[in-house]
Amino acid sequence: MSDKENPQDVIESYRKRQQAAQRAPILIGIAAGLLVVGAAVLLFWLLADYGGFLGSIGLAGFNVAFIMAVYEMLPITPMDGKEVKSWKRWVWALFFFPVFALYAWMFLFV
Repeated sequence: MSDKENPQDVIESYRKRQQAAQRAPILIGIAAGLLVVGAAVLLFWLLADYGGFLGSIGLAGFNVAFIMAVYEMLPITPMDGKEVKSWKRWVWALFFFPVFALYAWMFLFV
């Protein structure tokens, strides 16, 4: 018996590496999108404190950006949350549950 690896194991290992390499650009794009939405939420939240017309724009923009952040991470087919959840469940949970809890609290109790 030799110490060589089984050819099927080598092929399977190669396929897994290729699949991981193909997902990396998608996940980088998703992370960039989440950062942009997070920056928009923060910017509109700060703008909402001014009151008047700017405050109205800030509050409306905050609501839209926050809703976008929640719906973007839903694990259904057209949304990015499905890709993240299929890649790593814990990463998806780390982003989705805190944002969803804050969303629910903001729109139910504030």
